[in-house]
Amino acid sequence: MSIHSPEPITAAQDRSRPRRRKQFGPPVGVDNPVATHDGCRQDGRLDEGPGWDDLGEGLTMAFGFSLIMPTVTRLSEEYLAEQGPLEEGAEYYGSLVMRGCLDLAETDAAFRIGGFGKDDWRFDVSYDMSAFVEGLQDLLEALEERAAFELDLYPPGVDRVLTFRFAEDPVAVECLRQTAHGPERSVELLPYQRMVSLCTTLAGDFAAALHAVGSIVADEAPFAEWRARWGSADPAVHDQRRPPRYRPG
Repeated sequence: MSIHSPEPITAAQDRSRPRRRKQFGPPVGVDNPVATHDGCRQDGRLDEGPGWDDLGEGLTMAFGFSLIMPTVTRLSEEYLAEQGPLEEGAEYYGSLVMRGCLDLAETDAAFRIGGFGKDDWRFDVSYDMSAFVEGLQDLLEALEERAAFELDLYPPGVDRVLTFRFAEDPVAVECLRQTAHGPERSVELLPYQRMVSLCTTLAGDFAAALHAVGSIVADEAPFAEWRARWGSADPAVHDQRRPPRYRPG
């Protein structure tokens, strides 16, 4: 699936898009029964994907996500003129994310996400990744507060809801997926610090990529802060397996 709109984004269009939802509930277990597995496999390393790496003791993590950094150094003047300036009221976070993802979709940037039995969910950058990054700001907050958080990945063809339960370590990540046979639930576990690394690396790389290509939203909040805290020292890095870089504070 590839969705790309050449039209400039309006605040009204942004506000009409479905949004992610927060949900608080009991941890996975006896009082919240779902079919679970631990997300760590004894049968070898995944061949490709968003920074999957060895967690020790022969286990391999399944769930992960990352931005593959663009090698394009600047958006074309023609594209920038076509998109035009941000309209009044477009400083809303969701509008900024949507514009930033459209900008990155003009480059060779890519988004990798997978897990729960499927290594590559085949997200495009302009729309599918936008739905994920729309929830990233609140996901980072929930991660810090050790609060449960629900992220609705609403684009057609994706149709998944991820619920993160940060109260315990390892973190339980539940995936609810709509299928032709009805909803399917599965749970994977990963270390809390690994979840911190995934989220902060994505935030820093997204912000650094916007700055590198000259996106009009690169210096807007919260992207400027993300770039300062977690941004890659080399925005042109094109390596999906580089180790996570969590720098607190």
